[in-house]
Amino acid sequence: MSGYQSVALEFGFFAYGETPEKSEQNLFSQVDEFAKSVKTNAEFIAAIENLNLENFWDTYRKITFLVGDPERLHYEKIEEENKELKQSNIDKEEEIFSLKIDLDTLNKKFNEIKIPS
Repeated sequence: MSGYQSVALEFGFFAYGETPEKSEQNLFSQVDEFAKSVKTNAEFIAAIENLNLENFWDTYRKITFLVGDPERLHYEKIEEENKELKQSNIDKEEEIFSLKIDLDTLNKKFNEIKIPS
């Protein structure tokens, strides 16, 4: 079954959903439950200190190595769109410049053939 995973490594929370939004929603629910279960700042700090973050980062790195980094595809798509937009702007600027030259040429010809009144 395909889907999306959201990760809050700092807390050791992993959530799954059929869409990115559902995955995030499930993760936020876990964080919310955790926040409601902690009554004092001292309890929160103690809970955070008990997490072994390096193990979670190690697991995350293994997951991204095995299944790929999902953000990489997103950034590649944005880079490609950026290149296309830049090229489109260059093409438009060249067209505008060419039209300005044509207009200047037409104005010169018009002034040359202008009949004196």
